[in-house]
Amino acid sequence: LLHITSEVDAGVNSDDNGHGTIVAGIIGASANNGKGIAGINWNVKLMPIKALDSKGSGLSSDVAVGMRWAVDHGAKIINLSIGGSGLGGSEILQEAISYAFRNNVLVVAAAGNDAAEVGGNLNVAPSVPVCADGGQNMVIGVAAVDIDDRKAGFSSYGASCVDISAPGATRFVSREDKKGVVSTYYDPARPGKNDLYVSALGTSLAAPMVSGVAALTRAAFPDLDVKVLRDRLVASVDN
Repeated sequence: LLHITSEVDAGVNSDDNGHGTIVAGIIGASANNGKGIAGINWNVKLMPIKALDSKGSGLSSDVAVGMRWAVDHGAKIINLSIGGSGLGGSEILQEAISYAFRNNVLVVAAAGNDAAEVGGNLNVAPSVPVCADGGQNMVIGVAAVDIDDRKAGFSSYGASCVDISAPGATRFVSREDKKGVVSTYYDPARPGKNDLYVSALGTSLAAPMVSGVAALTRAAFPDLDVKVLRDRLVASVDN
């Protein structure tokens, strides 16, 4: 995500953390170029909206402003690979989510990662933005599974906020026995270094898997209502 204080020219890197490039690669890394990985939808247009600082921290109000900016500038799908415990700022986020939903924009959010081996229960301890829709099912909440379709140990869960699961690790038997998903990377410590890739784990990678599929679906059926798109995605997966 990219800060709204100023617009950045096309082709200029705005990622000062690295996390955004990982997420962007999962959605739309270029294919058939003999490099790295291919994204879920390699013809997609990406709109980076920076709402967090270089350490990945920020305010719900900044995220809400970024979401509205994206809607007003033609975004069709908003991927939120971010999260915070508790429901601080949930009201302003819910307003932004409602604004997107009313304007036929799908919001996809990561369920979040928990230090516990079994993950966090969002039914008991909800977090934002994945739970910030007032129970109106305006957000597709995404948990993480591994290559064997098992819930990754770090992934939060809970039917009140999670709708679907997607790969967020290739292996996660324990904290000591784990392997990540490879994606594109930008290292702020080496700003001149290009063509970097990283193995990462988390629901932050699972969410863009779903966003990429949503973009493919919307490209094939551009007139789909956001409710129909949401329901089609959820109905197309294994129980």
